[in-house]
Amino acid sequence: MPSLLDAGCELRILSRHPQQAADRVEYVRSDLTTGDGIAAAVAGAATIVLCAGSAKGDEVKTQHLVRAAKHAGSPSLVYIAVVGADRVPVVSGVDPRPCSAVLPPRCGPALSEMETKTGLN
Repeated sequence: MPSLLDAGCELRILSRHPQQAADRVEYVRSDLTTGDGIAAAVAGAATIVLCAGSAKGDEVKTQHLVRAAKHAGSPSLVYIAVVGADRVPVVSGVDPRPCSAVLPPRCGPALSEMETKTGLN
């Protein structure tokens, strides 16, 4: 978030809990699980960054967000596959640098299908 603010971006953050607005940061109370308030959170957005994740239910939450994004004019959607990946050590023989995005297997097919159906990129 600090990097986006340093670049002059204005942010709107979806949160389940009320938050006090700050300079160039607006919080919109919404719930990805139920879909409540998501339309207001994405209205007028050029880019949506989905960085909410949990042990289960991500497909339904992502579907709610994608549906709202489509109705808001199909802004770009950035999907963060693993929340906290910068804090989880990974030991692998695969060089991740050539990959632009890695989706967890349980989400990849669903996201590809949603992208095709909605026209989001």
